[in-house]
Amino acid sequence: MSDQGEVWARIEQETQNLRGSSRTSAMRDVYEQQAGNMDEYQRAFTVLPGQCGLLAVLNGKPLGCDLLSRTEAYASVHTKLVQSYVIDALQELPLPKAMDAQASGPAFLAAAQHCNCRSYAAVGMGADVRMDSAIVSGAALVVDHTVVHLSLFAGNAATSPDPSESMRSARRRAESRPRPTN
Repeated sequence: MSDQGEVWARIEQETQNLRGSSRTSAMRDVYEQQAGNMDEYQRAFTVLPGQCGLLAVLNGKPLGCDLLSRTEAYASVHTKLVQSYVIDALQELPLPKAMDAQASGPAFLAAAQHCNCRSYAAVGMGADVRMDSAIVSGAALVVDHTVVHLSLFAGNAATSPDPSESMRSARRRAESRPRPTN
């Protein structure tokens, strides 16, 4: 398995290169040019034994986090999650300023503990809990006091310089997330 930091650095460099060469600067062009490399990115981020989630960090900036209650459920959605975060990384505009990833990851996860939470009846079983703070927003499916699936996204539409972009990005990421089975 290759160093994941190197993979993210390469994604960043390729994105910069592609933006310069894209005729229309459309992200569709970037995605189409990168589609052939997706297998390589997938190989770099293989699922580990016992893994039940992932925290995606690009250049020291957390993009998001997904956690599932069961390792088997996580393994079944790992590939799609990695793909959605790679696409997020390719679409990152502007590229984030370098930070200490070891410091930013725990701070991002700690921010989730201080979110304003709203709970709704889930479509199936349990509760659909929505979370929001200045740093992180997300949702969790909670059944019998157990978090079955937690998705966190960096940023907050209410505090973003461009709320419509933040909403589009969060909605696109949420829509691309696989729906695990219990």
